[in-house]
Amino acid sequence: MRPPSPDLCIARLTAYAAWVPREVATRIIVFGRGLAADGAGFRLTRQSSERAEAAVAYVRQNAAAFAAQRGRIVFSGGWAGAAEGLGKPPPRYREGSLMLAQAMAADIGGTNLADYADTCAEIESDSTLENVLRIKEDGYFDGASFTARDPLGLVAHKEHLPRVNYLVRKGFRLSAGATVNIAAAGPERYGGGLPEFVLLPVTRMAFLGVRGHRSLRSRHRMLVTWDHRLRRLP
Repeated sequence: MRPPSPDLCIARLTAYAAWVPREVATRIIVFGRGLAADGAGFRLTRQSSERAEAAVAYVRQNAAAFAAQRGRIVFSGGWAGAAEGLGKPPPRYREGSLMLAQAMAADIGGTNLADYADTCAEIESDSTLENVLRIKEDGYFDGASFTARDPLGLVAHKEHLPRVNYLVRKGFRLSAGATVNIAAAGPERYGGGLPEFVLLPVTRMAFLGVRGHRSLRSRHRMLVTWDHRLRRLP
């Protein structure tokens, strides 16, 4: 009997892998997606609020895993300065602070997030890249070694997740299998800056071959400058 061809083995392995459940990520980054401001003050955009909801829903769905291994969740975001040129809001009104407050108020089986994970807010970043670099530099996950068996969870909308993944792997020097996407519900339709289908390839080209946080920040400043110029075109 002839052995199966390598192509057939690969096809079967791919089909099998699609049905194998991914490991649960008990360490998670929730990426902010903007603030809204009016006479009443600052509040989360719909997108940022949906991401906080997605993090809570993920813990609720995987409560047993979090009970077995206490989690750590970082709600990351200050203000959309890079995309929209906004100034700094007061600390308690920044994206990370407001997302954390919303998540802590949510019910999880008669209790709240505090019973399942240590939580904190990173509130000094003004872009997706800064979310990543500040979390790494400030040691929010010091001592962690992310792998396919113990991955890092990333919460964003599905349109944003490919770029989030790319930047996290750059900033943390992770393999593709060491992250888990946790998609927030609803369409993103974010109004700040260039659309994601444009930003992703531009980001990949701009950061090609770049290593180190200093170099990443330098290239990022260049991208922000061109983004602002393009949006001023008639």
